[in-house]
Amino acid sequence: MDTSILLAKIFGPYFILISVGILINPYIYQKLIQDIAKSPSFIFWSGAVAFITGLLIVLFHNIWTLTWIVVITLIGWMAILKGVWFVLFPKHAEKLFERYRPGSILIKVHLLLAFLLGLWLSFMGYFAG
Repeated sequence: MDTSILLAKIFGPYFILISVGILINPYIYQKLIQDIAKSPSFIFWSGAVAFITGLLIVLFHNIWTLTWIVVITLIGWMAILKGVWFVLFPKHAEKLFERYRPGSILIKVHLLLAFLLGLWLSFMGYFAG
């Protein structure tokens, strides 16, 4: 199986699950975000996991073409940047989490984008590929 298709089949459902889970349980996830913002160890470990995940994606899929598969590469690079940010600048990550307060338009926009990206990647991985 092509690496691009495999990664689309993984990331598509992942983005759908996470975005829908947060949308249907907003108060639970709001509490989770507040707890994360207060936990330097969680910020560090989530940064470390994001970094290694992004690095694995980029090492196996660093493809820069003007096709849909470049989105997989961009996800990898964004994960690397998130990991670096969280590990090197945890106080800034803490401030970022504070922006996701109840009723924030920021979280709604991010969830909508994640859901649409998940649908699109799922389609590309399961049906178009």
